[in-house]
Amino acid sequence: MALENRPGSVMSLGFLLRGLALILFITTMALASGQELDRGTTGQKLSLDIYLYETGQTLVAGYVEKPMSLSFLKPPRYTTEYSARYVPDYKYENDTRQLYAWTDALTMKREETWSLIFLSRGFYDEFQIVFHLPSDLRLGMINSSDGLKYMVSATNDSLIVDVQGYGVRDPAIS
Repeated sequence: MALENRPGSVMSLGFLLRGLALILFITTMALASGQELDRGTTGQKLSLDIYLYETGQTLVAGYVEKPMSLSFLKPPRYTTEYSARYVPDYKYENDTRQLYAWTDALTMKREETWSLIFLSRGFYDEFQIVFHLPSDLRLGMINSSDGLKYMVSATNDSLIVDVQGYGVRDPAIS
């Protein structure tokens, strides 16, 4: 009998190969479904234009799905004793997801140096911010979180920093 179930026989080798193929198939399906689940359910989109004025205030306009993920709408430096002096001036349209904000919560000044810091919480499938800075500004160091890329260009009227990222978590740029 050639088909006996003995170690090293043709029949046990066939069972082993089928078992390995089944394990490989199950592992591949589990990994693929997990990746699709993470990508499809949590990502949001953000596209903002931020105009910096010489006073340190900024005008923010654009599209965001979850406005409360934007830290500047309720900045920590204005909580507690400063909350009475600062009321965020913004409008959010739920139907179109358009945000319009006028704020000084994105900037900070130390001596003669201004800093512009943008933070957002959450996972973004698509993330884009275009900073429009005064043309006479001297740009220092640009720091950005993992997954963000930026491009700097200049015109007679302004200095533009275009920041983009895809599949980024908790994006930040300063």
